[in-house]
Amino acid sequence: MTNYIPLSPEYTHAEELVTYQDAVERVLAHWDRHNSGRDAYFARSAVSESLRKMGQYRWKWYRSTLLLTTTAAYTTGTVEYDHVGGSVSRELTLTDGTWPELASFGQVLIGDVAYLIDNRVSDTIVQLRADSNPRSDVTAGTAYKWFRNQYQIPPDIIELGEPKDLERGTGGPDLVQLHPDRTLGIDSTWSFEPTEYPWGYSVERDRRSTGKIMRIAPPPSTARTYAMACVWMPRRVAIEKYETGTVTTVSGSTAVVGVGTSWTSAHIGCVIRVSSNSKPPTSQYGARRNGTDLEMEHNPASVARIVTAVADTTHLTLDADPGVSLSGKAYVISDPIDIDWNVCGIYWDRMCEYFFARNQMGFDADTLRGYAGQVRGAYLEAIDTDRFMDPAPNGFTLHSSVFNRNEYSGLEYIE
Repeated sequence: MTNYIPLSPEYTHAEELVTYQDAVERVLAHWDRHNSGRDAYFARSAVSESLRKMGQYRWKWYRSTLLLTTTAAYTTGTVEYDHVGGSVSRELTLTDGTWPELASFGQVLIGDVAYLIDNRVSDTIVQLRADSNPRSDVTAGTAYKWFRNQYQIPPDIIELGEPKDLERGTGGPDLVQLHPDRTLGIDSTWSFEPTEYPWGYSVERDRRSTGKIMRIAPPPSTARTYAMACVWMPRRVAIEKYETGTVTTVSGSTAVVGVGTSWTSAHIGCVIRVSSNSKPPTSQYGARRNGTDLEMEHNPASVARIVTAVADTTHLTLDADPGVSLSGKAYVISDPIDIDWNVCGIYWDRMCEYFFARNQMGFDADTLRGYAGQVRGAYLEAIDTDRFMDPAPNGFTLHSSVFNRNEYSGLEYIE
């Protein structure tokens, strides 16, 4: 919205993000427990269980669009296969051509049989898999077709919608989801012959890893781009509190310089809070002190931004200008909790409290059922709110997300 003029002071969502650290400390404060040992362990466990539960229901927050671009088939040159000799065993050598960079993700069609590739050795040599090869030498000058019909699905996607071909624009599903038996049958009938417009796909286990793939049938002969609605799992939390060293920020620059820090790519996407003094910053509400002290401390951050890049162990980039210059100050980096707080904030709090009580507090069954009832009530209220966020017939409802997800994914309530 180019004509938007912010009011002063401008609202910034980053300052209100709840982090992994905040969630743990809130549970401990609620039950008046220490931030150490067994108490801290079960607080972290409660946060993780709550986040896992949050990903079991189709909240709009977790829905977005995924783009998939297929790889064109390759037929330049001819091949020769050496089963035992050569620089590597099961060596397939290409003459008058160059294997695609992603050759190992594809298959080679020789005659009417498609063979899986183990790895790309060089521009002219690929190695076929031990369980997928001709078993004997193939003479030089043999025609072939390389194609790719398997595409890795990001591991944090739990649901895919109908693929739409962006070039064709038919308005309907341009790939129809099929049972794996059907896609295999199509490939067998067509002898794995690539085609310009495939019509089916199946979701299967990836034989190369522990993830899943989209298998397209018949194999695509050209590069086509498909758009699919998808549902993501909540962002996993791993970094509760990283505060080693000190940092320096400069107003007008998104660059942050650390001293004594060891930042890594794992900090990308985390929230960084910088103090105005030598004490680590707390959330805007405060935090439980470490150790056996039950007191709270309140030291709100002067800067709260999101880490978008890490160049090396002492240099990172923020999502926006910090607006203030600070030199050699304490800081904290922590993963954000990936939920829609306007919709599920109360429900989230009740869940964390419940899981901590169930695992650590040793309550009897009747007491736990009472807490579970509070969770269920908050859950039903969150569902009603989430449904209210549906677009209006004559307008729209603004439903923004710092995680760039503004539609749906899911959860079952605790019984």
